[in-house]
Amino acid sequence: MSFRTLRAKETGSRAQYSVEGIMTDGNGAMVPFYMMILPFHASFQTMATTEGEKLIRFVEEVFGPPSRGPETVKGGACGGEVGEIAEELDIHTAMTSVVWEGDGYDRKRFLEKAREVFRPES
Repeated sequence: MSFRTLRAKETGSRAQYSVEGIMTDGNGAMVPFYMMILPFHASFQTMATTEGEKLIRFVEEVFGPPSRGPETVKGGACGGEVGEIAEELDIHTAMTSVVWEGDGYDRKRFLEKAREVFRPES
């Protein structure tokens, strides 16, 4: 399954890069997401729904198998723009996250892939 980025907001410093926004699948489902890339690990979070599970699988295809997860956290969407997007779409669900760390984690490659995959299409 392929997803494309509708909206994304990047923030970063030398130590931390994050991107949050909304992606859509080929069927028009809109799925908010948040990804954080740190020196020693990266995490990706989205809705704990069927669409969110599909997005997790898509992200795993892009970045490789995670070292932890998926793990579901009860409660609402995370804050920031993702939280605002979830409110716009009237999404009130648990969130699912995956984590990459350890020997298979290459921060430089993750940064390159994230900037490529999460760039909104014009």
